Amino acid sequence: MLNRLKMMFGTSGSFLSVHAPFAGQYIKLEDVEDEIFKTGTLGNGFAILPDPKESILRAPIGGEVMLLSDMSHAIMIRTLGEVELLVHLGLGTVKLKGQHLKTLVKHGDFIKVGDPLIEFDQEAIKNLGYSMVTPIVTPNPGRYSRYEIKENLTSVRALDEIMKLMKPDD
Repeated sequence: MLNRLKMMFGTSGSFLSVHAPFAGQYIKLEDVEDEIFKTGTLGNGFAILPDPKESILRAPIGGEVMLLSDMSHAIMIRTLGEVELLVHLGLGTVKLKGQHLKTLVKHGDFIKVGDPLIEFDQEAIKNLGYSMVTPIVTPNPGRYSRYEIKENLTSVRALDEIMKLMKPDD
C-alpha cells in the first residue's frame, strides 16, 4: 500500500519528482520578473510560461492541497515527504480576485501528479495585462534539502519531470 501511495504522489522515498503543470516555455527562477520569486525568497524552483493553447494547471506533484488562495491564483501542496510546493499561476494575478480562474480542487483534497487544479482563461488574463509566467517553488523542502533542475530546457511538455528533490544522504 505504501509503495502504491508513493507512486501515486510522485515519490520513490529517496527523491521527489516535480513536473511541469502544463506545456510551455521553461524559465529559470532567476529570470522571473518578480523579486520574491527571482531572489529565491520563497524557495528553489522554476517557472513556466504556458503554451497559448493551455487552460488547465495540473498538479506538478502529488499530495494534499494545503492552501488554495481565495483569489484562485495560487495553490500549496504538501507531499508525503512533507515537502511544501507552491504553484503561483501568473504574476500579479492576485489582483484579478479570481476573475478568469476556476479552482477544481478544495483545501484538504488529496491529489496525484497530473490532476487538474485550476482552469484559467489565458487570453483574457493576458488581455488585462498580466503575465502568465507561473513559478513553482519549494517554500519548505522538508527532508529533501538537495535539488536538481534539468538543464538546457527551453520548452517543456505537460508533466515532464523538471526538478528532483533529494534527501541529503542520496
